[in-house]
Amino acid sequence: MGFIPPPSPSASAEQIREMYIAHQTRIRVGLILTVVSCGLAFPWAVAIAVQMQRIEGRWSPMALSQLIAGVALPLLYIMPVMAWASAAFRPDERPAELTRFANDLGWFPFVGVGSPAFIQSIAIAIVTLRDIRPNPVFKRWVAYFNIWCVLLFFAGALIYAFKSGPLAWNGVVAFWIPVVVFVAWIFVMTYVLLAAINDQEDELNATPAGIVEFESDLQHQVNRLSSELESIRQLMSRQPAPAQGS
Repeated sequence: MGFIPPPSPSASAEQIREMYIAHQTRIRVGLILTVVSCGLAFPWAVAIAVQMQRIEGRWSPMALSQLIAGVALPLLYIMPVMAWASAAFRPDERPAELTRFANDLGWFPFVGVGSPAFIQSIAIAIVTLRDIRPNPVFKRWVAYFNIWCVLLFFAGALIYAFKSGPLAWNGVVAFWIPVVVFVAWIFVMTYVLLAAINDQEDELNATPAGIVEFESDLQHQVNRLSSELESIRQLMSRQPAPAQGS
């Protein structure tokens, strides 16, 4: 994209300006591809939410949380794309300080704001660990993998305090490790998502033996919902009766 490796946050304004002039075409092409690819994140997040809902049932707070975060993530990445596009549009016609400002404005949210990915990974992990059926939607290792990803994503939030070293936005800990982990997360979750969709199709086209297993899973969800409903009823019964009006 013209940003590999990323420019140093300690680089001078003139150095940043020269980078945008030298790699102007590559940066523009990369930004166009980024905008197009961001659109793929929306159906991806929806598909994950649908599979999570198979675990949670009708009331699906974790699935909805993952869906909202998954929709917010590509929208968040549009902001740095616009900042970099502004810097690359006419770097030879504006002061170097303005180009560096636009460059900074792009890197801070791109590397430093990982909360949507945090929420997605945590929600997936919680739901996966709660799925105790014999044939779970996602295997338990998917939950542990997502927890591991959250821990490694977190380093990106430290870039606001560093202009050099491993915790700067071009550092090993804050940039390279999270980027590698994020790419791995996308591929792993896509793989397990496709597997879950195939399993769901097999259930819908099940043989008599498969129907029995599907009914068992469905009964498990009904029992869990009944238990939750009973707990709600007990809590409501403990509430004091409303005072009678005068």
